[in-house]
Amino acid sequence: MRAIGNGILAVLFAVNGCDCGTSAGDDVGTDQHDGGVHADSGNVDATGGDALGHDGAGGDAAVLDAALPALYVDPVGGNDNGVCPQDHPCKTMARAFAVVTSGQTVFLNAGTYSVASGETWAVPVPDGVSIEAVTAGQSIVVGPGAAMSGSAFSFVGSGAVRNLRIEQFHDAIKAGEGSVLVENVEFVQNYLAVNAWRVGEVTFEDCIVRDGSSAFELRGIATLTVNGGRISGAGPNCSGGAGIGTAWEAADVVFDGVEVRDNFGSLSLRGVASAVVRNSVFDGNGSDGCGRSTHLDMSEDPTLTLENTIVRNGPGAGVLGIGTVRVTGGSFSNVSDTAIDFYGGSLNVSGTNFSHTDVNNPSGISIGDGQARIDNVSITGHGSGISVSTGGYARVRGSTITGNNRGIMAWGQLDLGTAAAPGGNTIRQNSQNNVFVEGDASMTIQAVNNTWDPSIQGANASGQMVAGSTLPGPVNGNNFFLRSANQTLQF
Repeated sequence: MRAIGNGILAVLFAVNGCDCGTSAGDDVGTDQHDGGVHADSGNVDATGGDALGHDGAGGDAAVLDAALPALYVDPVGGNDNGVCPQDHPCKTMARAFAVVTSGQTVFLNAGTYSVASGETWAVPVPDGVSIEAVTAGQSIVVGPGAAMSGSAFSFVGSGAVRNLRIEQFHDAIKAGEGSVLVENVEFVQNYLAVNAWRVGEVTFEDCIVRDGSSAFELRGIATLTVNGGRISGAGPNCSGGAGIGTAWEAADVVFDGVEVRDNFGSLSLRGVASAVVRNSVFDGNGSDGCGRSTHLDMSEDPTLTLENTIVRNGPGAGVLGIGTVRVTGGSFSNVSDTAIDFYGGSLNVSGTNFSHTDVNNPSGISIGDGQARIDNVSITGHGSGISVSTGGYARVRGSTITGNNRGIMAWGQLDLGTAAAPGGNTIRQNSQNNVFVEGDASMTIQAVNNTWDPSIQGANASGQMVAGSTLPGPVNGNNFFLRSANQTLQF
């Protein structure tokens, strides 16, 4: 039909002596898109389309013109017989996704988008497309039902979601390829807010995730970055799921400035996954009667970095597991189980405060296996400040360990300072013993240049031991307890 129309115009111009062309983009206003509207005119094409962006056939053959910068959807007043201009929005996102092109935004008018409004949740989000509420928080996307099934937005490639509320899906956001930006979105009662795999990259900016089974699950080399916002209430009523979320295989997680509170379970790292947590707060996770779950849980050989992060309250450990752990700054307070329960790999803790109001609770730091370097920490109010089991090794420098039941308990290897690298620790005023060495294994503990309780067991009035002196076991006093004659402290 278009070709016929152009041919008639050519004949008419020829009759009048005009050598006018009819190519796409000329002043006649025609183009080569069947069912489209030319950017320079509002001419009606031969398929019955109009200047409002409707194609008369109402089918998927309509092609969105590049002059239309965005598409609009309205679940009440929309109509799917068009290409979704602002003044004649489509009714469903499915229609918008069928005609949108990369680089464009689908705007959602206020209302509830659900099966009742015509959504099928069967159309993925094309690559390069953004979805955004016209008014923040007024566009609510609801899944098929309380069973939390289906996916709200399954991204083919890259894209973005902004200012929505998403409820009751199995996967609110799915990403396997490309980068997806999620800004100011509230996720409510979804099984997963994010399900990312392969090489998918998802970034949350100031989002709220609450009352679902888990906030995220990552596999492959997928990446999730969470900046600001809150994760709370995951796994309500002991419903299962990982709680905060799980990174498997070689996936990466970054939290920066995130409030993570009152979740059933942990942020779990598996395989060689990694997590970097900065400037965040983990508060009361595992506290809703579901057992002794932890704030951060590690298994196999993952890597965890905590920077200036607060971990407090909850019935389980603060950090539990095996792998590579680096903790800088921040604090652990009133964590009912051991604050850091480490049983294999490499642990570095520097400039961190550990406190508890009940000296009958477990340790501030427990090293089961592996090696730990502990520098410039403060530990008070614990059953034992530091506990080193038979397979563990701990090097402690510049730290203050006071007001615990026992300062340090050791079955394994312990280095509190050498002549080449003096300890500079203050280990005093712990109610039973400052250093308690258990077992019968032969052990010499270097403890050069530390401060102890004064005027007992060889310490002078300033709490210093004589340089170069030794104290063999067995001995039992407030400063030092050595179980057997095989054990010696060297000052």
